Amino acid sequence: MAIGSAFINDFHYHEAYGLHFQGIGGTLIILGCFHFMNLFITLLGAVKHNKFLLFISIVCDVTVFFLQMGLGQVRCDLLNVEYFGFLKKGVIQATVPVFDLALRQDCSRRFRLSTQASKCNDYLEDEYTAGFRLLWLIGWLVG
Repeated sequence: MAIGSAFINDFHYHEAYGLHFQGIGGTLIILGCFHFMNLFITLLGAVKHNKFLLFISIVCDVTVFFLQMGLGQVRCDLLNVEYFGFLKKGVIQATVPVFDLALRQDCSRRFRLSTQASKCNDYLEDEYTAGFRLLWLIGWLVG
């Protein structure tokens, strides 16, 4: 729930990732409340040895799992990542950087060593790179 409230309230997340993180933050808060209620169902089922309550707890856990995976899938849709199948590429593909490590490191230097200017321009003008640069600049100016 703390991460969800940070996604909603912190403008640095909005500048770096976009305003859709407010909706993701709200969903994380709702899932946190749902999981907290499931904790009491599980505790009551374990103390009273009630198999029906334990079964309901398992159903709630599976529901929370698929809702969280669906939240990751929404993130992939916002990134316009092509995927087929729910778990095959969806959540994993969104975390893989678009540009390789050598290009990112070389373009982050003040003077490039081996990368062409056109490739660095593609990297520096990318939506998420620009968002993080704006976040860094605001943090540097404010801090």
